[in-house]
Amino acid sequence: MKQRLQGGFALITAIIILVVLAGLGAFASSFIPMQQLGSAADIQGARTLMAARSGLEWGAYQVTQGGPSCAATTSNTLPATAASLQGITVTVTCDSSKAPLYKVTATACNQPSGGACPNTTSPNVSYVERQVEMVVQYP
Repeated sequence: MKQRLQGGFALITAIIILVVLAGLGAFASSFIPMQQLGSAADIQGARTLMAARSGLEWGAYQVTQGGPSCAATTSNTLPATAASLQGITVTVTCDSSKAPLYKVTATACNQPSGGACPNTTSPNVSYVERQVEMVVQYP
């Protein structure tokens, strides 16, 4: 009687390893879109912060040039004119209730409500808002 050699164990092991590696690859590829969304949100946040800072500088300039030009509380919405700031709206408010100290606040966002920031309605998940403040003393 001839004894049969057992075979096929390596084939089963190879199939299991391939299935496990394919599962790991599919699991890892599900993180790539999330990472891209996170990077896009970081970039949008940085752009929005730069727009808010530029609005703050504009507001400080308005206070210091030719006498303070803000009433008790005024609000101006600035169009973002730089190509890198397209789609971002900046709202600058000035509070002169404690003159000669003027509080300038700039709020920038990418989805304004009623043409101004902040969005008080229902922004979606890609909504980004940054707010910066400065106190300016005019003589």
